[in-house]
Amino acid sequence: MTAADVIGIISLVFLASAILALYTYKLAGAWRGVYVVSAMAALYFNCFVLVVQSFMKIPFFHALAPTQKSRRLPSRRECS
Repeated sequence: MTAADVIGIISLVFLASAILALYTYKLAGAWRGVYVVSAMAALYFNCFVLVVQSFMKIPFFHALAPTQKSRRLPSRRECS
């Protein structure tokens, strides 16, 4: 199981709880908060996947993606 699979499963769990709160419980009582939190979390995970996939698939962004060969930032000792 890859990291993409894990993110997809987490997103599906949040989407399922949002659908449950919206259609089954009609946003009554605490289910309104469950809907808001789960919908926002699912949106966050989907946008995260969009950014990661963009860096992997779009050549312009792929050239800008950080690599392990990038120059590291100086440590606190080196600055003082």
